[in-house]
Amino acid sequence: MKRILVFLACVTSTIVLSPAAAGAQGPPADVTITYVEEHCPSTGATFVATGGIEDDGVVSLTVVGPLAGSFGVTGSTVHVEALFTGEEGSFTLAWHVAFMVTDEPNVFASVGAWRIIAGTGDYASLKGQGQSRGICEFGFGGETDILEGRVQ
Repeated sequence: MKRILVFLACVTSTIVLSPAAAGAQGPPADVTITYVEEHCPSTGATFVATGGIEDDGVVSLTVVGPLAGSFGVTGSTVHVEALFTGEEGSFTLAWHVAFMVTDEPNVFASVGAWRIIAGTGDYASLKGQGQSRGICEFGFGGETDILEGRVQ
């Protein structure tokens, strides 16, 4: 009986003290975030995330860097902080996006890079980065961006 109690005590302490049970971060995981604005440009949008983040909600944007270039001529580069708020918490991205003119009037293609700079709730210790690509129908339609990367 004494051996069984010692064994159970060891197993219990191993489970309680193991990194997985203590909330340690898992291995890096691929993530895809679909970002949608009804009007372009806008400071608000919605998102759906799958993979390493499984959540959906709203996005608010704050321009934090200079707007470079001129829309309609060569394109523009914008630096924003994007606050993604979902049911599991929120996370903020530093997101640098270059908009480039296309052959279609008022339609811009975009490419960018992002990294997570803050989080709350389930995302408090989240780290990650990746790339984005999208289309913006400036002034007449919406914007859709696909953000892909890895989170941990």
